[in-house]
Amino acid sequence: MARPASLVVERLSVSEKISIMVGEYNTLHAEIVARTNSRYNIASIGLVVLTLLLRDPVGVKFYMSLFAVLSIVLASILHEYKEIGKCAKYRRFLINKVNLLAREELLGYEAKFGAAKTDPIFRLLRMDRDDDTSIPNIPKTDMAGYPEG
Repeated sequence: MARPASLVVERLSVSEKISIMVGEYNTLHAEIVARTNSRYNIASIGLVVLTLLLRDPVGVKFYMSLFAVLSIVLASILHEYKEIGKCAKYRRFLINKVNLLAREELLGYEAKFGAAKTDPIFRLLRMDRDDDTSIPNIPKTDMAGYPEG
């Protein structure tokens, strides 16, 4: 019979928990970099298609195509911003959790000066909340990793 995951987690030391969280932190960083590159690729493809459309601006078909391309590019870029915001929010959660487990500030630059704090588009789209570092569907735990309550 397999042991419940909670029993396995209880046997991990604080340094092992921190190591796992830092690994997840690094994975999220790679995800943010990939999505940022994806955002630039979408914009460049959109510009190429827009250039091809502007070559022969004729009638209603042109304007429908132009609207469709701009809508798809804008929706794709906004989707990437949203996903990057979610990754950044979870990274801030991990930063707080690691610092709480370590009982000192090991990680902090991202939470204070990262793009989600300083980028005007993130702030405009309200993807960052100064007071909200909780992640939905993740149970609150105490310093030892046990569920609260």
